[in-house]
Order: sequence, then structure tokens, then C-alpha cells
Amino acid sequence: MRYYYISGPITNATQEQLEAFGRVSGMLELRGIDYFNPLETPEPPEGTHVWQYYMKRSLSELCECDAIVTLPGWEDSRGCQLEVFVAQNLGIKIIPFESL
Repeated sequence: MRYYYISGPITNATQEQLEAFGRVSGMLELRGIDYFNPLETPEPPEGTHVWQYYMKRSLSELCECDAIVTLPGWEDSRGCQLEVFVAQNLGIKIIPFESL
């Protein structure tokens, strides 16, 4: 079973960038690939620093994945840069969205 992580800008993202998560999720489902979509992470508890909350959960999931799919604009996102850095250093395959 393959498990892919979807990496794209979320903070200050455009509607088109956010919609890309859904498009990729659908493409992976059609191919029978399980995935982690960070947009589906539950809301943080009140008083929690939001960015750190989401990154801790996201990086934990990323470490279990076989590949990371990078969405357009990932290069401009601090979180995506961190995710790609972790993937590179853990030997997780990096797949640009355009290559799916």
C-alpha cells in the first residue's frame, strides 16, 4: 500500500492553491493511493499556536509516507519548505504535482 503526503501552501494561500489539495486527493484516490491531506487536520485546541500545531501533526504524518506530492507555490511556503527538507533527508520520494 502506498501512502502519499500532499504538500502545498495553506497560510495566505489563494483559493486556487487550496482547491489543488482536493484535486490531488481525488487523483490519488482514483489510483488507489492512500494520502494525508493537511487540510483535513482537526482544528487546534484554543490557546494553541496554530502554525506549530499543524506542523507537528503534518511532519508526524510525513514521516510515515512513501512520497510527498508538492503543489504549485510550495517554494514560497515556510511549512512546505520544511516538509520538503524533511522528505529529502529521510529519503522520501518527492513528486511535483505536474508529474502525477
